[in-house]
Amino acid sequence: MKKGILLEGVSKSYLSEERDVTPLKNISFRAEPGKITSILGKSGCGKTTLLHIISGLERLDSGEVKFFDEKGKVTNDVNLSLVFQEPRLLPWKTIRQNLALPIRYLNQTEQDRLIREALELVQLPGIESMYPENLSGGMAQRVGLARGLISKPDVLLLDEPFSSIDFMTRTQLQRDLSEIQRKKGFTTLLITHDINEAVFLSDEILCLEDGEITKKITIESPKPRDFGDVNLSRYQKQLFEYIIK
Repeated sequence: MKKGILLEGVSKSYLSEERDVTPLKNISFRAEPGKITSILGKSGCGKTTLLHIISGLERLDSGEVKFFDEKGKVTNDVNLSLVFQEPRLLPWKTIRQNLALPIRYLNQTEQDRLIREALELVQLPGIESMYPENLSGGMAQRVGLARGLISKPDVLLLDEPFSSIDFMTRTQLQRDLSEIQRKKGFTTLLITHDINEAVFLSDEILCLEDGEITKKITIESPKPRDFGDVNLSRYQKQLFEYIIK
C-alpha cells in the first residue's frame, strides 16, 4: 500500500553567531501517496533542513511528522529512502559493494538480484565491478539514485539530486526519474530550486520562503510529459513571476 507524508506545525531553530536562526516556521502540508511533491525555493530558505527532519537526520523543535496510507490511516510501517545532492559513493568500494550497503542484511543471492534490478532501472546494467572513480558525474548520480531505490522504498526523498550535473544529463535523468516513479508508484518528495524541474516532475509544488509555505500549485497536466510542452508553460510562468519578484 502506498504511503504519504503529513507535517503538522513543524518548526526548527538554530543558534548561529549568538543569534537565533529559524529556517522552518510552523510548516504543515500533505504529500499524497504515489505522487511527486516538490518543495521549491531559493538557496537558504530551509528546504534541506525540512528534508532532513522528515528523514530523521535532524530533530524538530515542535510539531509532528507522520506517514499515512491510502486510506488516510497513520502508520509507522514505512520504508524511507534519501538521495543526496552528491552521489556520496565510497571510493574504495565497487559499485556492487556500494549498492549492497542498504541491503546488507540479505543473503548474497538476493543482494545480487536487487543490485542487478536497480542498475537496470537506472540504465546502467553490468557495472557492478567498477569503482566510483571510473564513472562520469551523471553515471555516479544514477548509482546514487539506484542506491535510493534498491530497498524498494514507500517514500523517496530527493535533495536536489541533479543540481551538480550538466544540463543535458540532468534533463535525461529527470525524464528517467519520472518514468521510474510512474512505473513503481512510490511517493516522492523532491527538494529543488529549479522551476522547470519542479513543473516537469511534480503533481504538486509547494513554495518555501523564509521558512514558511507561501504558495501551493497543483500541476494538472497528464503524465508522461514532454519538455517544451505548452501545457506546462503557464505553470512555469506563474512560478517565475511569483519567486523572481
